[in-house]
Amino acid sequence: MTLNSPSKGPFAGTEAIMGIGTRQPYQPMVGIAAHEGGHNLGLNHASSLDFAPLVLGPPGVDGVHQEYGDRFSVMGGGEGGSLLGHYSAPHKSKLGWLDPSSIPNVETDSSSVIKPLENATGPRSLRIRRGPGIDDWLWIEYRQPIGYDSTLAASISLTQ
Repeated sequence: MTLNSPSKGPFAGTEAIMGIGTRQPYQPMVGIAAHEGGHNLGLNHASSLDFAPLVLGPPGVDGVHQEYGDRFSVMGGGEGGSLLGHYSAPHKSKLGWLDPSSIPNVETDSSSVIKPLENATGPRSLRIRRGPGIDDWLWIEYRQPIGYDSTLAASISLTQ
């Protein structure tokens, strides 16, 4: 549906109805609300591609797609309420929540230093072009298990 703001003009709006009962634990419900709120803001799921046994396949080669594959984003593995963390850098960028100058594009061999995603200043993510002349990017971000991302420790231990 299209709504209208007196100061911002028309914008797309959605709604999600969540039944909350006394038997449901608080943390999973907040995680689900954050996930569904992301959809209301126009975000898709944080998916993953697996190129096993390779770490990353060549551009144009299909990997195994997992719809909720990014366990470190509330739009991915956090959908079940196991993660009450940040949206990923690509999602924050899409929402305009990251200053574009904090996401340098990398198109040649180089070294970079990025700050934690929750930091307020400096480079916080990298977009690395997968190959010359193609619009295919690998996003890199640095996250810490503190603040909103305090539940990352549980997700990290699952990968070891």
